Amino acid sequence: MATTQVTPTEVSVETKGGLAESQRREKITSQVIWILPAYNEERTVGGVVRVVKGSNLGRILVVSDGSVDRTVEVAERAGAETLTLHPNRGKWGAVDEGIRHAAGDHGDPIVALLDSDLLGLTAHNLELLLRPLQEGTHGAVVARCIGGDLRHRAGQWFFWLSGVRAFRVSFWREFMASEYGDTTGRFGLEIGITRFAATRRKRMARLSFKNVSQVMKEEKRGFLKGFKARLRMYGEILRFALKRKRRRSNQP
Repeated sequence: MATTQVTPTEVSVETKGGLAESQRREKITSQVIWILPAYNEERTVGGVVRVVKGSNLGRILVVSDGSVDRTVEVAERAGAETLTLHPNRGKWGAVDEGIRHAAGDHGDPIVALLDSDLLGLTAHNLELLLRPLQEGTHGAVVARCIGGDLRHRAGQWFFWLSGVRAFRVSFWREFMASEYGDTTGRFGLEIGITRFAATRRKRMARLSFKNVSQVMKEEKRGFLKGFKARLRMYGEILRFALKRKRRRSNQP
């Protein structure tokens, strides 16, 4: 495991307000950490890192979760700091470990989560993801990615499945201390965050990123292996949801 302490960095984000470049920009200063959990994503992680790096919107940490390919090398060449975990802990454990290493005791920075296999991501998408937290209008943000062909769009309409998220470290710590925090689960993180925000009345902004998609598991691993991996993922998500529902029903 990497021992380098990754700290947030103060950055300036200028927003257009959605109008022409010549209009007055409002300067927003904030602490931002981008965390990209990755498992064997050498083909795509570099592209995502370069978009974030080029936006100058904060520090980037790629958490290589048991990868056996060139994920770490590609991420570092693209400009990210990396944290290597062995063995594979699943997305939940990778995100938690990444936040622990990245945030430390450095106040209450914004943590933005991105999937390492995103395609079509832009700097403008990143600005939109951060804006509700920087302006203090919401306690968390989720963005669904709508792009690709029909194969990609099956699960894109459900916000609660999206891995593109943003919140402050204090939100994460409160979430992990709640009944929804469970790093033993390999999947279910997105559902847990969504339910936590709803039950704690944390206002969550919902965004849609058009022309942004992900590489499908079937494309990464071959159809049969990818399809089996997808079924396992959906199965674990369903078990997590049912477990949480039973736990709530048993509470007095």
